[in-house]
Amino acid sequence: MTDAPTPEQLEPLTEKQQAFVREYLLDFNGRQAAIRAGYAEKAAASQASSLLSKPNISYNLQVAKAATSDRYAVTKENVIRELARLAFSNSRDFAIAGPDGAPVQRHWDDITEDQTAAISEITFETTTRKEGDEIVKTTRSKFKHHDKKGALDTLAKHLGVTKEMVELSGAGGGPLLVQNVERRIVRKPD
Repeated sequence: MTDAPTPEQLEPLTEKQQAFVREYLLDFNGRQAAIRAGYAEKAAASQASSLLSKPNISYNLQVAKAATSDRYAVTKENVIRELARLAFSNSRDFAIAGPDGAPVQRHWDDITEDQTAAISEITFETTTRKEGDEIVKTTRSKFKHHDKKGALDTLAKHLGVTKEMVELSGAGGGPLLVQNVERRIVRKPD
């Protein structure tokens, strides 16, 4: 078994490889990153695969990802905390029952940062109507939440509550043919 090369032993990146690393970090799409970095579109997918397997590219991607994570405090804990904010949000956080039982919006100062994190959009609609000699203005607000189910699904996968299943099939969707199956039991000597 050979040891992985140290950063000092790695070949320096060419300008094109540096461009690939920068572009790859934008969307983690190897093919598109290769095209944007100036590699031929026709061979971009195979070029990206080749580049991503190079130790010097891999090392530079790891360093850049770590720097970005540090800069923006992107940690597993922060990601899980944000997902939890979305997953456990509740519409009742934003409205209370008024004197007649109809929902009334809570005052903005009474809504916590955790609660506002779950909001993806707020729409205000102001209407004006005349009642006798007076003009009455009414403002209604509408809150749209982030994808609660998506956040719950992501958290469930992280916690192992749900399992992803992969179905394998053979040619044309038919059964998968398995050949030359061997079973070998190896026991370690006592």
